[in-house]
Amino acid sequence: MIESAQRVRNIISNLSWQAGAKVINLAMSVLAGGLVARHLHHDLSEYRTAQFYVSLVTPLTVIISNNVIMRRLVARESEGLILGTAMWMIALSGLLFFSVVAAGSLLWSENRSQQLLFIVAALSLLVWWPIPFGHALEAHLHGRESALSASLGSLAMRSWEILCAVQGLSIIWLCGSVPIGTAITMVFLAIFYFRLRQEHLAHWRWDSTTAWQLLKESSPLILGGLASGALFRINIVLLREWAGNAEASYYSAALELPLSMQMIAGVLLTVFFPGLTHLLTHEPLRAWNRLDQFTRLGAALGLLSALGLCLGAPLWTNWIYGPDFKPTAQVLAVTAWILPAMFMAQARGAWLLHTQRTSIELYYILGGVLLDVVLAWLWVPSMGAVGAAWALVAAYAFTWVISSLIHTHTRRIGILQLRASIWPFPTWQEFNLKR
Repeated sequence: MIESAQRVRNIISNLSWQAGAKVINLAMSVLAGGLVARHLHHDLSEYRTAQFYVSLVTPLTVIISNNVIMRRLVARESEGLILGTAMWMIALSGLLFFSVVAAGSLLWSENRSQQLLFIVAALSLLVWWPIPFGHALEAHLHGRESALSASLGSLAMRSWEILCAVQGLSIIWLCGSVPIGTAITMVFLAIFYFRLRQEHLAHWRWDSTTAWQLLKESSPLILGGLASGALFRINIVLLREWAGNAEASYYSAALELPLSMQMIAGVLLTVFFPGLTHLLTHEPLRAWNRLDQFTRLGAALGLLSALGLCLGAPLWTNWIYGPDFKPTAQVLAVTAWILPAMFMAQARGAWLLHTQRTSIELYYILGGVLLDVVLAWLWVPSMGAVGAAWALVAAYAFTWVISSLIHTHTRRIGILQLRASIWPFPTWQEFNLKR
């Protein structure tokens, strides 16, 4: 009984700190995003394009999935072996892909400013290697320290953006925000890990068998993350080509609020995944009841968030971005509706991760990217940024909900998602943290 009560307190503390950190990150990103948009105006799309290309490479750099590491640590596998192997892999991968981005920017563009833009943004790839510290902290329910590290990094990143915007510095200086924020997050993750876990580096070692197993389990998730990032940002690139920088900037600004809220959706999976893993292994019937309620909770949060953004779109855009970004309101009123599908996707992700069938989701996401590009090609010439927004909403609905009905392994989750779309009200008794 005492152990169960302590577990409840740990989970609630973990959830509270992570939720608080996400709220702080959301507020800072909104403030910084507004100031950066006012500073760059129609050059905002260029800044976001550089971030988009680097974000595509980031999942390949962080080559081991956080959920794979957490699942193995929850199963009480050798911590030193897993973390040591993962860090070596991420460090080598970061060096490789930084070199690829730097070489590619030098070959692709003759403009020195654009070359520096991509090289500075890609510096973040070199500092991701301590990220397994954060996964270990979350697996051991030290969510407070993990959330605090992320908040400090986000605070540094957004503060740098605000400083550059206020001082009127160039886009190249702005691109330094991500490397700075990432580095600070990693430093604090390492400090908290060694302080709480009291591990010694002598326990950490490389193991080729473990490396292959981690890579094999992570590959679908990492490729899925890459495809998901492409799905979210690719329309900025398409709009720059088909409709010009102005439309791309309006669309980019409208994406910032839904993107910030995506962090909140991630909290659901991080907090409830360990408990779901235990139930799926030992109490399958109760696990499916929990997944049902988990899906309904995601649908409710996504629906409320979408309504708030949609109905308040003119107010939000005028307050955050100013009158120069007035057309962004129409785009935000549409892009807000990616949130219900985004939040409901967490339950399917937990199920596929537990059953090690994550490659299925990769195919779903690739299908969504293809659908998005086709619809954008049809709608952007006549509707501009609003057409790209509708293409994204359709692609998200297919990727995270409708596609679940295609494969027999995800069809049961798909039915839960459809039911949650109709009746998004969870039964709170099912979230019994003692079990």
